[in-house]
Amino acid sequence: MNQPLALRIVLQPPPAPGIFPDFQRDQLTPFRQRLVRQTARKLLQRIAQLTPVDTGRAQSSWLLAAQQLQPETAANTATPDLQITEGKIGSLSIITIVNQVPYMPFLELGTSQMSPFAMIRRALLEQIR
Repeated sequence: MNQPLALRIVLQPPPAPGIFPDFQRDQLTPFRQRLVRQTARKLLQRIAQLTPVDTGRAQSSWLLAAQQLQPETAANTATPDLQITEGKIGSLSIITIVNQVPYMPFLELGTSQMSPFAMIRRALLEQIR
């Protein structure tokens, strides 16, 4: 179980034209991109808060991801512990964040000898409530 942990955030466009009357069609894509980035940043900051700290490597990887999603940064970023890819599939706006800290799956999912911290799942539940 030495695979990186991936978090994918997907936002669909509004179902019908005219749902956002203040926006022109060409403004919707940048607006949607900002919304996806803001949502991802907020989620990553909460995940970092919930991540247990021993050396700080796992937590700092989440915080680096949140920092990389600032409006002025490039869409695709990679470091030894982190990979962020931003793009579209059809009409979906997608950000994929891969935290490559080797023990991240053990923190999130637990082991036979350690309870899961479930920081990603808890942060996601908080976000959707």
